[in-house]
Amino acid sequence: MKKLKYIGKLVAVALIGVLGVSGCSKQEVIVNEVPKEEQKIEHENRIIALSVSLVDILGELGIEMVGVPKTQYNLHENAKGVEEVGLPMSPDLERIAMLKPTHILGVTALKSSIEPKLQQIGVEGTFLNLDNIDTLEQSIEEIGKLFEKEEEATKLIEDFRTEINATIASVAGKESPKVLVLFGFPGNYLAATGTSFVGQMVEMLGGINVVPDASMAFANVNLEALLTSEPDIILRMTHGMKEEVLEMFAKEFNENPLWKQFKAVQEGAVYDLDDSLFNVSASLETADALKVLAKILYE
Repeated sequence: MKKLKYIGKLVAVALIGVLGVSGCSKQEVIVNEVPKEEQKIEHENRIIALSVSLVDILGELGIEMVGVPKTQYNLHENAKGVEEVGLPMSPDLERIAMLKPTHILGVTALKSSIEPKLQQIGVEGTFLNLDNIDTLEQSIEEIGKLFEKEEEATKLIEDFRTEINATIASVAGKESPKVLVLFGFPGNYLAATGTSFVGQMVEMLGGINVVPDASMAFANVNLEALLTSEPDIILRMTHGMKEEVLEMFAKEFNENPLWKQFKAVQEGAVYDLDDSLFNVSASLETADALKVLAKILYE
C-alpha cells in the first residue's frame, strides 16, 4: 500500500512538471506573437518620388507616397499634403531619412547626381528611364509590377498610347514644316537636335528639324548656318527661371539683327512653349503637349 502511495506521488509530480513546461511554452508563444497591426506597418510601402513625372504616374496608379519633390508645378491631386523632400536635383537627405522610405524613385537622367547623395544616408534609389515615350511606357510597366498594380499600369499605357496615336494620325499626310527648336536657360540658349525629346516630338508629327541629328541632344547655335536652313517655325523652350529666360529670348531676338532675317521671325511664327507641358523628358503630360505642338505646326 505504501508502495502504491509512493508511485502515486511520483505520477503527480511528473504531471505537475509536464503542465508547468506546457504553461511556459504557451506563454512564450504569446509573448513572441507580433500584433497584426504591427505586421501591416512593417510591410507597407513608404515611397518617395523625386520627380514630378513620377509623382503623376504613381498618382494615376493609385499608389500612395510619403515624400514628393518641391516644385513650382502642380502635382497630382493624390500628392496633396504629402511631405516635400527638396528639389529634384538636390533632395533634402535629412527629411528623406526621417521618412524611413522603403522605396525612393528617381529618373535616370539625374542618377549620377542623386545616387551618391542617397548613399550618404545608407539608402538606395530605383531609377527609371523617361527619356522618350517608349521608355516612359516601360517605366510605367515596371512601377506596376513593383507595387502590384499591373492592371492599372496596362490601362494607363493603353490610354496614353491611344491619345498619342490619334494626334499623329490627325496630321498624317500634311506638308512637313521645317522647325528650329531653341532650348533656353539663364544666360544662354542651345539648339535642340533630333535626339532631344522635343526634337523627337517634332519628328513624330512629321516636322523636319533643321538641326541635324547628333550624338548630343543639344548643340551650340550657329546663326549664319541656321539662317540658310530657312526654318518655317521657331520653337523656344525654357528650363529653370522661366521669366528670366523669356526676357533673354526677347532681348536676343530684338537686338540681334540676324534674327530679323529669319522668315519665321518676319512672319511671326515664333512660339514660346509652356514649360509645364514641354520638358527635357517624357511624362504623362506628353500626350497633351503633342496636341499643342500639332496645332502649332499645322494650323
